[in-house]
Formats: sequence, C-alpha cells, structure tokens
Amino acid sequence: MNMSSGLIILLSIAVAVGGLASFLGIGGGSILVPTLHLFLGYPMRAAVGTSLAVVVFTASSATLEYCRQKRIDPVIVAVLAPAAVVGALVGAWLTPFFDEQSIKAVFAAILGYASLRMMEVLPSPAGKRTFSIGPSVKRRLVDLEGVVFDYELNATTLLTVALLTGLISGFIGIGGGIVLVPAMVLMGVPVHIAIASSSASIAVSSIASSSTHALLGNVRTDHFLPLLTGVVVGAQLGSRAAKRTPPRRLRRVFGVVLLLVAARMLL
Repeated sequence: MNMSSGLIILLSIAVAVGGLASFLGIGGGSILVPTLHLFLGYPMRAAVGTSLAVVVFTASSATLEYCRQKRIDPVIVAVLAPAAVVGALVGAWLTPFFDEQSIKAVFAAILGYASLRMMEVLPSPAGKRTFSIGPSVKRRLVDLEGVVFDYELNATTLLTVALLTGLISGFIGIGGGIVLVPAMVLMGVPVHIAIASSSASIAVSSIASSSTHALLGNVRTDHFLPLLTGVVVGAQLGSRAAKRTPPRRLRRVFGVVLLLVAARMLL
C-alpha cells in the first residue's frame, strides 16, 4: 500500500468514525481505539490516548451543530461535564497500573454490552424512566424547528452516571457516550436530546482525559492530522443526519460492528 492510498483509507475511516460518533453521540473511541490498535499497530495505551485526543475535536465539532439545532440541554451538561472530568482524570491515571491484556478485556466487555443495547438484544425502553435516585425536575426544550421535548431530569442519578462514565472514558479511551446515551434514555430523556447533550459533555471530559494521557506520553502525532480532518468533517455530516434520521437501524448495524470488534480484541 503506497502513502497516498494509505492516507485515503485513513481519511475514510476518520470520516466514518466522526459521522457515526456524532450521529449516536458516543465520542468515537469505541471504533477508533481498535482501529488504531488492530490495523495501525498502535500499542493499546497509545491507541487510547490518541483516540481521546481525536475525540476532543469530534465531540466539539458535533456540539457546534447541535447548539445550532438547539437540542443541547444546558442543565444536563452542567451536571455531566464536571463529574465526567473528575472521573476521566482518575481513569486516565489508572491506566499505567494495568497491563494491556487487562485494558483489552475491559474494553471488549464494554463494547459487547454496548452492542447488545444497540441491537436491542437487551431491552431499552426509550421515553420511559426506569430508574432514578431522589426527586426529579421537569424540563422542556424547543429546538430550532419548533419541536417540543418534555421530560424529567434527576440530578443525583445523572451525577452518579457521569462519574462512572468519566472513569470508563479515561481508562479505556471511549468518549463515554456509549454509557451516557442509553443511561439518559432509560431515565426518560428523549434520544435526540440525550445524543446532543452527550456530545457536549464528551467535548469537555475528553479534554481532561486526553491532556492526562498526553502528559503520560500516550498520544502519538503520526496519523493525527488526517484523523483530525476526517473526524471533523464526519462529525458535521453525522450531527446533521441525526436531526431527521431515525437511528434505530443504524444502531443495530453499528451494534454488530461493535460485537465483532469486541470478539476480535478478546481473541
């Protein structure tokens, strides 16, 4: 494979990662980490650190579009982002104390769980609050086109989820949305609001975790520019597609991909 064809393949992967990540509000690390590790030969820690550095720009690009659509709940972001930052810092600092096989096993387990949720093998009753801690508050958002979203928020549950999500994000290099989005949907948050607010929260938390990985020497500069270019373009396309596209079929296809990647990493 010559340099130009390799660059085209890398850009194509990056666009796909950015598009799927912003469409589903998941950050993109769930695809980028195994791609860097399995296909580009990155050591697992370098794949995690580099992925998080790229996720900063993926989530930020998607967040700008979701802000324009007026689908980001500032209350959700205000609760999620600080707690996710704390969890991400702890998770990133934990990585040197575990060997690569342990990190792979944790990552594969998270991907396997996420794939079952996306394929709806495990039930996910959207729009119905199934768990909460303490009292909830009513929220109403009206987006750019006048669509009204009415739902309830529970700050204590959100805070608990955000701490755990940040820990996972910093430890295994995923943006956290794989946990955040289904958790919020289970709490009764509309899926479009959950995806948009997740992207905004990930944009903040990934800065903290990627900075920590950079200090630990886990972020590599080779391939970074084409990855960055591709994910920013893809994030804009994905966030615009999410505005009108029902995500159910794409979630199922993506779930199959995640399950295959999880199996490959375990083997």
